[in-house]
Amino acid sequence: MSNDDSNNEHSQVEEGKSLNWENLAVKLQKEQPRTRHLPEYKSIKFIIYPDDIFLDYWNMLIIILLLYTATVIPYRMILTGSDDTGFIIWDTIVDCLYFIDTLLNCIMAYYNEEGALVIEKKLILKKYATSWMFIDVSSCIPIQLIFQTDKNYSKFIRIGRLPRLYRLIKMAKLIRVVKVFKTRSEVLKYISEICKVDSGVEKLIWFLMTFLLMIHILACLWIFIGMYSLLDTVDNWIVRSGLQDHGISELYITGLYWCVTTLATVGYGDIHPYNTSERLFTSGVMLIGIFIYSYIIGSLTNLLSNLDTRKAKLTKKLEILDNLTQEYGFNQSFYKKLTVALEYQHLNNRQELSDLLEDIPAHLRTQLLVIIYQKVLESNAFFENKPSYFVAYVAPLLKPVRYDPEDYVYRQNDYAKDMYFIVKGEVAMLVPSPDATTEIIFNILSGSYYFGETDILFSEGKQRSCSVKCLGKCELLLFDHIDFENMLKKFEEESLEVMTLAHQRNERLEYKKQDAIKNYSEKNEIRKIRSFPAIEIPNNVKLLDIIAQSRSNSVASEQANGSSVEIKVTTRDDMLNIPRIMNFNPENTAVGNEEEDILSTKTLYNTVIEDKLVKEEDNLNFSKKKITEIENSVQECLLVLKNITEFFDVEYEPGLIHFASTFNYRDNLNI
Repeated sequence: MSNDDSNNEHSQVEEGKSLNWENLAVKLQKEQPRTRHLPEYKSIKFIIYPDDIFLDYWNMLIIILLLYTATVIPYRMILTGSDDTGFIIWDTIVDCLYFIDTLLNCIMAYYNEEGALVIEKKLILKKYATSWMFIDVSSCIPIQLIFQTDKNYSKFIRIGRLPRLYRLIKMAKLIRVVKVFKTRSEVLKYISEICKVDSGVEKLIWFLMTFLLMIHILACLWIFIGMYSLLDTVDNWIVRSGLQDHGISELYITGLYWCVTTLATVGYGDIHPYNTSERLFTSGVMLIGIFIYSYIIGSLTNLLSNLDTRKAKLTKKLEILDNLTQEYGFNQSFYKKLTVALEYQHLNNRQELSDLLEDIPAHLRTQLLVIIYQKVLESNAFFENKPSYFVAYVAPLLKPVRYDPEDYVYRQNDYAKDMYFIVKGEVAMLVPSPDATTEIIFNILSGSYYFGETDILFSEGKQRSCSVKCLGKCELLLFDHIDFENMLKKFEEESLEVMTLAHQRNERLEYKKQDAIKNYSEKNEIRKIRSFPAIEIPNNVKLLDIIAQSRSNSVASEQANGSSVEIKVTTRDDMLNIPRIMNFNPENTAVGNEEEDILSTKTLYNTVIEDKLVKEEDNLNFSKKKITEIENSVQECLLVLKNITEFFDVEYEPGLIHFASTFNYRDNLNI
């Protein structure tokens, strides 16, 4: 490793220790002071810097003027050949703006090949003089004023009043169109901001713009050549095509038609040159057409294929999946899950980012990764207060995955090969019930949390201690166990904190697991206590007949003991608010019906009692759940308090821990 790399790594570590990654991300995304406001440049006058706000607006104005020059001026100068006062005033304003732009370019700082800012006026003027100065100066000459002067001026100017020569000289203004290529980067920047497209589409839009402008200008020049020789000879394409009496718009459309067919090298011959000037121009246009056909069209094809590269990879994978489906007969549901998974991985592929990071220096790579992953990881508890270099190492190793509702992330006793970070959704942790008839939820995790690392660190044989199931659609980030173990070896200080928190979480999860099993067992025991054996009633005997017989026996018993006094007794039925369906008196009941009446009565009572007990049990479970949540919140608050006291080097008083352990609210509430 070179000394520069060592220094960069050292400065990266020092920056990470002094500033955690959340604060670093905020700092990097803050608007940096412009060059003009930096202390070393405040004393420099009459220099325009590349990041000045004024320059952004000025470049936008120049782009608008260039579009005006490339579209309106060719049509107006070549086709009409006449200028009124309004156009003369507007052209003069445009020339003045171009002249101001030329002056600004003489004092505009630039970055050299080494990335250093050049502010020396001599160097700026020298660079401008060897590049765009000639074109800029020639484009701001006010030709319309020169040819509108008084007749007392020179003979050359009076000759210039000839309409054809006047239009020919005015064509020099078209040299401004070349400046469109000078402002290419600014045009692409504005296209990106307005259209919100990637670089490939930007290049496609730029190509279409330049191609349309070229067709427009060539069509106007073709018309100009025909009109220039219209007074001298009838041997030109306008007269031979019978268009000399047609309007300007029809001539322009015909010129566009000829230009497109010639550039595409598929001309039909209905419009062709008839004199030397037309033949020369046509030859030039055909050469341009050959260039477009061999180079620009080829580049466009390459561009379109590059835009579709990633989609082609996805299409190939889907074709392989279709072949597997036909061979092995996947059902529609499973095929749909595989398709959605492939499409999700395709949209979240980070391979291009990995290739880019390999060519970026370490300190800039850290800053770039911190900004990219800030929104995803800023609220996750695992990365809280971690240094920036730690986040920059872990973040690129995370792989996005998505699960549908009721999908299992993993099951108990699976090999623990990954840990997970929750981006969206909720997951439930489950363990089998003691009777193995169902699964018990003992913990629920939502977004901005993580799970799975405790099994990698503490489970025997790296087996999962529980199952994890999605409660809805979930988006997770997967961290492979090999990368996780390498992280622990690389970052000793952070690894100690990770393992300490994992150990504490493992103990809390084990407690929640045992508590959930205990609650389930108690609930199941209550059901066993209140269960009664089902009675068997013959098919030919109805339960209502048994009840009616029991009532008649009771009435007969009361009449036999007519002098007896009824005593009000509070029974279990009264306490449970059970209506008295029967007054059963076994002493006066026939021996053959006594046992059946008892069983039927017990069955009816059992139904009402069970409903009451179920309601009471639900209320009790709800209360126990709330108390468990409060207990977990208290434990987490105590842990945070302990970390705060350690961070500020304050003597820690374990009184709250003692208070939490001695406050046995479960015993007080008889839970």
